[in-house]
Amino acid sequence: MDTFIENFIIPVLHPFRLDLTVWALKRTPENHMESWDGNKYSRVLLIKNTICRIEVIQNDIKLEVKVTSNRKIENIDKIIFSKLKNMLGIEKNLNCFYKMSFRDNRLKLLSEKFRGFRPPFFPMFLKPK
Repeated sequence: MDTFIENFIIPVLHPFRLDLTVWALKRTPENHMESWDGNKYSRVLLIKNTICRIEVIQNDIKLEVKVTSNRKIENIDKIIFSKLKNMLGIEKNLNCFYKMSFRDNRLKLLSEKFRGFRPPFFPMFLKPK
């Protein structure tokens, strides 16, 4: 069986922290669809009836993405970008939130601690336990 690998780069708006965003996306240890090894986010997605393994590593203000599948999929970079854009909130601009939070001492501490976190979007409905 052939293996197809596609690599590409996605720029992200600063500040962005993949570790914090994945922490919220993964939610529970029982979630085996996603993994975080401290450096790399991995997930399996079904794209055009093909199982694809997605791996994402943050390198400063860009995400290095690797997609592995058993067949070539046209425009896989655009498809995965669209999915990751939503899942990881990479195009969400939270600057207004940060400006507002710095005017409130309690919120300021929280926003500083989690600076770079983006509200994730779950790609499928997962009922919490």
